[in-house]
Parts: sequence; structure tokens; C-alpha cells
Amino acid sequence: MNKLMSTAALLALTASGAVAGGIDRSNHAIGILFEEGNYVELSFGNVSPSVSSVAGGMSDATSSYQQLGVGVKMDVNERVSLAFIYEQPIGAEIQYNDGAFQGGRADVSSNGFMFLGRYKMDGGFSVHGGLRAQSAGGSIVSRPSNTPLQPTFLEADADLAFAGVVGVAYEKPEIALRVALTYFSGIKNSFTGREIQIDGSGNPIAAPVATAFDVDFPQSVNLDFQTGIAQDTLLFGSIRWADWEGVELTTPGGGNYIDFDQTTISYNLGIGRRLNENWSVAASIGYESGDGTGSTLGPTSGYRSLGLGATWTEGNTKVSMGVRYVELGDATASALNVPFTDNSAWGAGVKVGWSF
Repeated sequence: MNKLMSTAALLALTASGAVAGGIDRSNHAIGILFEEGNYVELSFGNVSPSVSSVAGGMSDATSSYQQLGVGVKMDVNERVSLAFIYEQPIGAEIQYNDGAFQGGRADVSSNGFMFLGRYKMDGGFSVHGGLRAQSAGGSIVSRPSNTPLQPTFLEADADLAFAGVVGVAYEKPEIALRVALTYFSGIKNSFTGREIQIDGSGNPIAAPVATAFDVDFPQSVNLDFQTGIAQDTLLFGSIRWADWEGVELTTPGGGNYIDFDQTTISYNLGIGRRLNENWSVAASIGYESGDGTGSTLGPTSGYRSLGLGATWTEGNTKVSMGVRYVELGDATASALNVPFTDNSAWGAGVKVGWSF
């Protein structure tokens, strides 16, 4: 059944960053902790969103981006295992070339690291937890609240900040049952950088002003589950809650660049089937509700998705491939009430894992 779960995990990766929370590009997946024996994996994903507003006179404001991931898991003994996970949890790549938001853009990236341990108890139960770290940085061109007529360029970076991870799981291997509940505490990144007032062409019209501010990225909870429902057939799914409501980026000068007002709950359900000793396939559907309100960094609200994937296994090597189509929910962005409708995203990914 591990072959099926490799495919399921990859489906969760593809295109996830095009949707939840606007800039949330990671599900904080910890499935590597449950791999058998010592294990290492590399993953790569490409997401191609298409987000525009016909009514607002805006062409596609998004561009494709890539996601990288690395994971290593090692058994210390029969009860204790350790894992290291690299992810890119936060990101935004958007540029408005026309329409009401013309000249606005964002280029934000991040690096995330998780250092986790797991302890197996009797009766199928286990506990897991550890630390996660995150750094972020980039630039935004927007119109802060204190300069309604003049765009402002913000460029800033943050050093590593740390938060906690804790969870519990139950397994019944004879029916491939596993349920894992994991809590990720919020993380506060402290940024330093500069703000510059610019004209419509992007040229500075004032001297740069040094700035420092904090951003409280949200706490979240993941519930992951799987169970065998027939020979060589697996039902799997997940629920993710992320507390994005109230997350904002405000500078001391009064600029408000980011202001999220909705907590997100994402659902994923799928089925996997082993075809033979080498091949397994899986399909999944996803859903996230939305309130119809978007931001300039993420002018969509909620989504529906369909994913397909396959895993090839030979010896101690397995290769998973997946593709996902996402129908992005309609939203109205900013006080200008600009509607964004009929938008979508495609995601594709590959993951290679080795047991040793």
C-alpha cells in the first residue's frame, strides 16, 4: 500500500500553491515519517495558473512557478524515527500589466525546514513532533492605505523563525489503516527592508525609507487518513485547516500590503489501485470553500480540483508522477470591487524516492 500512498502524496503537492490562502504553497506534508525503513525523496512540481478579470480589463496576471522538496527519514530503532523535510511554504508571483491594478506586482519566496521525530507505542498508536523553521523575502508594488494615489515599492527579507509541530497517529497495518492528526503552530517572521514611493512607470520619486515589521503566519491543523477498502485498493484523504484570518503585512509608515480575512479549510479525497508489482494509480478530488473575497496577491476564493497520478516501483526505487486541474473560485478583489471569474490552474509533479 506504500506505493499507493506515494501517488496520493504527490497529488497533494501538484497545484496546491495555486489556491489555498492565496500565498500558501505548502500542505506541510509529513507522510515521509510513515515510510518503512530508511528513506530519502526528492520532489519537483510546476504550477501554471491563469488568473484574469475580463470585467476589470485585466489580462492574465500570473506566471508559472516551481516547487522543490526534499525529505530524509531514518530509523533510530524499532520505536524511534527521525525526519528532515525541506519545503517552500509561502510564495507569490503576480504582475498586473493593465486594468485597475496596473503596475501592481509581487515576487515573494520562502524556505521551510522541518525537523521531526516519531515514537511508536503499543496498540498501533504513535506520537510525532518537532520544530519547523521558515525564512521569507521578496518585493511588492502596491498602494498602501496612507498613499491612495501613489504606488509604493516594498522590498524586505526575514531571517529564520521557529515554531512547533506536534501530532498523534493510529495505524492498523493489516487493513492499511492510518489516521494522523498534526498541529503546526503559527510562526512570526521579522522583516527588514525599504519602502520607496514610485511613479506609474516604477521610477522612484522619493528617497528610500528603512522599515522593519513582523508578519504572523498562521497556525494550521492537518488530518490525514487512509484505509484499504478491497485487495490492492486504498481510500485516502485529508482535511487541512489554516487560520489565515487576520494575517496582514503592515509597515510602520501605515502601509497595508496584505490583509487576509478568511480562515481556509481544504478537503481532499481519493482512491488508489495497485495494478501489478510495478505500477499503481490514483485519482483524487479536492475542494476548498470561499467567501467570494480575494486580495491583489490572490484574487481567487476557494477551488475545486481533480488529480490523476501513477507510481512505478522497481527494487528500492519508486517514481511517482501526477497532474492536477484546479478550477479557481470567483472573487472580488480590493475596495475597487474588481471581479475575477472563470480562472484555473494546472499542476504537474514528479517525486523520486529511495529506500536504503
